[in-house]
Amino acid sequence: MKAEFQKWFTYQKERYPVFKNGLFLFLWALAGISVSTEGALPWGDVILKGTVLTLFFFSLRVFDEFKDAEEDQQFRPHLPVPRGLVRLGELRNVGIALAITQFLIVGTFMKECLPLFSLGFLYMVLMSKEFFIPEKLKEMPLVYAVSHMAIMPIMAMFITGFNPEYLPFWAISLFAGFLIEFGRKLKLPEDEAKGRETYATAYGFKGATMLWTGSGISMLMFLGVQLLQFQTANTLAYLTLVLAPLLMLSFGGFLLSNESKFNIKFTEATSGILVLFSYGLISLYHLLPIPMFQPV
Repeated sequence: MKAEFQKWFTYQKERYPVFKNGLFLFLWALAGISVSTEGALPWGDVILKGTVLTLFFFSLRVFDEFKDAEEDQQFRPHLPVPRGLVRLGELRNVGIALAITQFLIVGTFMKECLPLFSLGFLYMVLMSKEFFIPEKLKEMPLVYAVSHMAIMPIMAMFITGFNPEYLPFWAISLFAGFLIEFGRKLKLPEDEAKGRETYATAYGFKGATMLWTGSGISMLMFLGVQLLQFQTANTLAYLTLVLAPLLMLSFGGFLLSNESKFNIKFTEATSGILVLFSYGLISLYHLLPIPMFQPV
């Protein structure tokens, strides 16, 4: 039993750190519910949706293990499945259990969210099949990224409910996904791994940096729009709209001026910090009486 626990603990540590990802996903749920709620926050919904999101993206990780199994075996033998830590058959059982658990939670406690959650789950299945055109998608890395990142606004709709006035939050979720994706896969030429193309491979280091910078600007600009919708956050909203492009252009210029491994790590860390900042700021609107949340 201890060995079994250690095996799965090692797996999640390497492939899906539950605490780290769960923290991010619960904050995402909190921000989305803050956007779609007037008055006191329904903390029960935050807990339920945060839990479902954590399980949902664990399911996505499991699907990816099957999708990438052949490439991982050939190019990444150090990963848990190729090196034999866990077997695909075991992951299939975990995946089934995760799916049943998610649908039980949503169907029991959030029936009104079931259609959007089902749409998200169906889209995840299509992603795992690479929409049945894997070779064509791999020829177009940016199209591939867009097709897969669409899962973010779909699950943002699951959090908020479907209402066009929540569009800024859906856009924040989309570009937050891009920011993390581009930041995570921004590599120096000498660090490119065989069998795993990055955006720097496809578009050059400068092009990949521009994609990352543009994603950050877009996310922070929509954050400013979201704050404007709160009506009592105008000062902070205008500051965000003015400073966001300057901040991201500064980061992008700094990265291009000094292509070092430290700066690559800095970029990846900055991506996570900016996303957490954005969701945290939205959540604070409901949680704390901040003086800057006042009309100009």
